Amino acid sequence: GENTSISIMGVDVYVDSSTDITRRGSGGGNSVAAAELMAGDEVNVRGGSQDGLLLATRIHVGSREQGNIELEGEIVCLTDSGFTIDIRGGGTTDIIIDDDTSVSGDIVEGAFVEIEGKLNSEFAVLAFEIVVDVDGDGDADDDNKRGKRGQGNGNGPGNDDDNDDNSDDGASIEVGAEISLNSASSELKGKAETRYRETDGSVSQKFEIEIEDAVAGASYVIVVLFGSESVEFGSITANDLGVAEVEYETGDDDPDLDLSALLPDGSDVRDITGVQILLDGDIVLEGDF
Repeated sequence: GENTSISIMGVDVYVDSSTDITRRGSGGGNSVAAAELMAGDEVNVRGGSQDGLLLATRIHVGSREQGNIELEGEIVCLTDSGFTIDIRGGGTTDIIIDDDTSVSGDIVEGAFVEIEGKLNSEFAVLAFEIVVDVDGDGDADDDNKRGKRGQGNGNGPGNDDDNDDNSDDGASIEVGAEISLNSASSELKGKAETRYRETDGSVSQKFEIEIEDAVAGASYVIVVLFGSESVEFGSITANDLGVAEVEYETGDDDPDLDLSALLPDGSDVRDITGVQILLDGDIVLEGDF
């Protein structure tokens, strides 16, 4: 119905006839009627703000391995451990900052922020990355130019040669980018993310892939594009919930996950231009950086 809603962590999320509701455990899932949703169900919800309300475009019923949470909102108060944000569409969420949190911009009351992190046991979000909307246009990415070679994210200068004269021994670069991986023929979805950090001449890099709504037990091949060159990064197998994920990192003890051995000579993660996910030789997911 028009006013149907579910409450998640105290936030009302509305459901209408366009909301796709499925149940985990069988790859693409089975269709579920909204009337079958029950208090206590574990759900994963995607959607956005519409007419001041949070409207769900997709709901998956069933537990899953926790992935990263991405959310945005206005800082309403500062706390001893971080701050509280007012989420667009209603409700508040506590954000925790620790020594590993990457912060771009000034954390002040009234600032609009975009956050990536994970839930803790108290349903607060432990933030991995916080980006502040500097120009007030409701989009923090454009202020900090994440994902662009040679441009910092607010923590230090970029790595263009023109910046050499302004650098110091403590200068750092941290850039990253995230894309959605989409399929034209199935419900399979995913994302790819890069992170590049350089501090005092020491470089660390990460490259992550996550797919969901996959065929349980199926093996998917990862192909990474560097312009006209393509490199096979190995394969990942979907679990019983249809989720598969992998993280590559420079210097990883597992040689299959060591980015240093996978990147083409002279390239780093900032040179990645696209990702393809293959099943039985066919491209089932892809996206461009």
